[in-house]
Formats: sequence, C-alpha cells, structure tokens
Amino acid sequence: MSPTSFDEQAKFISNFETLITPDAKLIVFDTIVSHYRREYGSHNETVMLNRKLNQQFGFIANAARTHNLAVI
Repeated sequence: MSPTSFDEQAKFISNFETLITPDAKLIVFDTIVSHYRREYGSHNETVMLNRKLNQQFGFIANAARTHNLAVI
C-alpha cells in the first residue's frame, strides 16, 4: 500500500494489524514521515501532527509486540 496523504497513512496504520498473517515475521515501512513533513506547518498544526505520528508509531509498536514481529 502506498498512501497518498498523511490522513490516508494514519487510517492504514490504525488498521494494518488486521492484515498480518500468522507466518509474518517482518514489517517494513518505507518513508513513514514523508507525508508528515509535507503537512508540517504552524506550531499548532505541528503539535497535532506530532500526536498523530506518535499514535501511528504506537499502533506499529503494539502490533510488533502482539505478533512478535520485527519492524523496520
């Protein structure tokens, strides 16, 4: 999957755990912050974006622990 916006990326990451198969051992995210950088703006926008990005990393970390996965 190649999201085209930061919001699309957030939706995918919040639901990607449903796509993990029992035999999965490695998940690779390429350029996870590229959409984040494009939306970078004022201080208030940046605070909101940081929260959303941290939430995405939280979903990834939780899935990695739950499914015993390596994540790059």
